[in-house]
Amino acid sequence: MELFSDRYFDFIFLNQSFDYFPLCEDIKRWMPKIRYNKMISGQGYDKPEVKQAVNEVIQGKLGLTVNTVGTVWCAIRGER
Repeated sequence: MELFSDRYFDFIFLNQSFDYFPLCEDIKRWMPKIRYNKMISGQGYDKPEVKQAVNEVIQGKLGLTVNTVGTVWCAIRGER
């Protein structure tokens, strides 16, 4: 992770964990690496732990809108 500076990526797709705590940590770790107005995404939104983690971190703590298509979720990192 330290290999990449903040705001390095245009798109990140999280595809590692469907468990609540690891996914929360992944979102928090990777969010700073995404450029403003670019996307973070992942799969497994049909799984209760994924849905809870995404909603709590992306919507609750970061105040971003979560969009879904099937089991895939995504959010656009806003400007600061």
